[in-house]
This record gives sequence, C-alpha cells and structure tokens, in this order.
Amino acid sequence: MFYFSYVYKLYEKYKTENLENPIEGFHLGYTIDGLEILEQLDYLIKETTILNNFFFDRNEVLTNKINNWMEYSRENNINSKKYLIQNYHKISEISDYKKFEEMLFKTKLYAEMFYYKAFRLRNIIRYSAGLGKSFESKGIRNVRNILIEHPEKSGLEYIHTFGLGVKEFGPILKSGNQYNDSKFKDPGLFINASEFKTNLEKILINYKNKKLL
Repeated sequence: MFYFSYVYKLYEKYKTENLENPIEGFHLGYTIDGLEILEQLDYLIKETTILNNFFFDRNEVLTNKINNWMEYSRENNINSKKYLIQNYHKISEISDYKKFEEMLFKTKLYAEMFYYKAFRLRNIIRYSAGLGKSFESKGIRNVRNILIEHPEKSGLEYIHTFGLGVKEFGPILKSGNQYNDSKFKDPGLFINASEFKTNLEKILINYKNKKLL
C-alpha cells in the first residue's frame, strides 16, 4: 500500500479478532466494506499524488522559462512585456494543453471521489462496535458537506475553481474567493487525508489497547 498500510493492518486485525471472538454488535459486512474502501482510498491518494506532482513540475518549468525571458529582456534592454508576448506561443509547446486537460479531469475526479469514499468510511467506523461515534475527521467532513455536497446551503458564493500543484497541500477545492475563504477554506486534500489517517489510527490503536487490558 502507498499511504494507508499501517491503518489497513490495524483494521484487518480488528476484523480477524472479531471473527474469532466477536464483541457485541460487530458487523462483518461493515468491516469488509470498510477495508475495501480503505484500499480504494489508498489508490486514490496515490494517483492524486502522481497527478499533483505533474502539475507542480509543469509549473516549475513554466516559471523558470518566464523568469529566463524576463532576465534576457533586462540584460538586452528589451521591453519585457513585448518580449513575453512574442514568446507566448512557446508556452503552448511546453504545456501540451490536451494532456493538461486530461490530467486536470483525472485529478479533480480522484480528489472528489476521495472525499466521498472517506466520508463513507467515516460513517462505517462510527457505527462499528468497539470503535464508536467519537471518530471524526473535520477536514473530510467539511469539504464533502460544504464544498461538494451542499454548497448551495453553506452561505458561500458558488464558484467553480480548483487549485493544485502545491506538493504539501495537494488539490484544493473551490479556492481563491476571498469572501468564501473568510468563512471556510479547504486546506488541501493531503492535509485532510493526513488528519483522516491520524484519527483513524488513534481509534484503531485505542481499540487494540482496550483489548489488551
């Protein structure tokens, strides 16, 4: 596994122990679904990381190219604005817009699917015997509820934007609106996924420790 390997082992152990000696309320079907969703989440975060890195690298190339043009125009006493306009056609040669659109489509699809699947797993965990309703992941919950599922009920201005290419944050849904950001701002998929993983680990470790008492 790429991202959730330790969590998966803990969750698999929860299933195995309860098959051998089930606690009251244990539901095998829920647990099998949960493990499958965890595998799907691992796939989605892996693919999204690859795609986000593609945009990061692309942005680096474009930024370096533009900086080089600016430096060349200064050194040769050329009007920088005119020089950039003259060379603008070269950006399309570097960018490959067809590939860009294809990768953007996949990134947004995988990112939004991650939130839906993670929210479903959140609910499974909350209704799983021995794990309980104390499990929460605010980032996953809020992005899914406010930005994806119910934007018309959130009191935010509806916008259709999608930020990506920053390695530590990952894709950011509906970013760049000052009014919206003052109320709720998506910190990024990788930040939200990290919170989700950490909190899920805690729940499963707490269950494991209680069983040892």
